[in-house]
Amino acid sequence: NGEICVNALKKDWDPANWSIGHIFQVIRCLLIEPFPESALNEQAGKMLMESYEDFARYARMFTEIHALKPVDLNQTAKGDDDQDQAE
Repeated sequence: NGEICVNALKKDWDPANWSIGHIFQVIRCLLIEPFPESALNEQAGKMLMESYEDFARYARMFTEIHALKPVDLNQTAKGDDDQDQAE
């Protein structure tokens, strides 16, 4: 929904004094050291604080669903046809 949980980019926003580099630095820091106490996704933040293993499993599942490059079925089928012709 476009919300942001970082105070530096929410409450303390000052476009006159901040560059795009500063914004990227804030995001980079958040990716390196998440702050689960103010997580936008409260369920994920709670899971990170209570059980890192469960959080990591949950994150891997979402990565597999939403972030991995899909397999090109046309390329796979073409490769199978080439192999059939070679035999």
